[in-house]
Amino acid sequence: MKVLLISVVLLLCSLDSLAVYRKLFYHYGERTGDRFLNRGDVESVEMYLNSPISFYNNLHYTVYINTDGVLTFTPGLQGYPPYPFGVSFQETNIKLIAPFLTDLDNSDEENTGNIWYRETAENDPLHERANKEIQRLTGQHFQTSSLLIVTWEDIAMHHKQGISQLTSFQVVLANDGSSTYAIYLYDDENQSSEINVEYWPLSGFYAGDKSRYYNVPVSDVKDVYLLNRYSNVNTLGFWMWQIGMEDMGNSNIVEPTNTDISSGDGDSVQPSTHDNINPPEPDIAGKEFSLITL
Repeated sequence: MKVLLISVVLLLCSLDSLAVYRKLFYHYGERTGDRFLNRGDVESVEMYLNSPISFYNNLHYTVYINTDGVLTFTPGLQGYPPYPFGVSFQETNIKLIAPFLTDLDNSDEENTGNIWYRETAENDPLHERANKEIQRLTGQHFQTSSLLIVTWEDIAMHHKQGISQLTSFQVVLANDGSSTYAIYLYDDENQSSEINVEYWPLSGFYAGDKSRYYNVPVSDVKDVYLLNRYSNVNTLGFWMWQIGMEDMGNSNIVEPTNTDISSGDGDSVQPSTHDNINPPEPDIAGKEFSLITL
């Protein structure tokens, strides 16, 4: 009997260790068939897609997943990232989808997690969730053909004094073959409020043309560390935009027309505090599963 109980406990621990599902994150990890990026400080992998990403007015069938909290469509030189740190988006000509672009590192296998990624197959159950969220926020019918889901789980940030604070976030790109919506999700448990880092993070999008870019709107540059406590759809840690379509032309990123996916007053940005860099944990009771059960 003791052997059986020990075996059950070990099995459960093993399953739990495959991925810790955050409250708002789309399912990720080994159990979902995810691959993971090689551990390191400056790693990148080219991924070929079945359904293209529409970014501004171009379709892309390949994307590069990078250690440093960003997706690109251009590779860098070996050991050097093709994107800048600590400067504005316009100081490069690289197209960027950047949920949290800063100097990240998961070389330490014992103390940091993985960077997971996958493209969903046809008729994946998560497509229904994406369709409902997009329709609720835009009023437009959307039929997802694939999702690109990339999750940075417990990844360390380079601080001036060395590596310490861990952070977790996810980007989901919902594609239908001609247009794409981007969802940024930030973990409410361990997003950093530390500001003594080597490079200021960037969060947003950049067309690589020196003119079209979008910075996620927060009250202060320091609040980029608190994206889990803001939202443009009134659900803390959840952000959505349309980032590409056939007739986009020279337009920029499109905000959702309905800024209230769950409940509340619907303001476009809802910080839990304005002037405290390390505020108390926000009360999101009743909102945790609202995105899944629309």
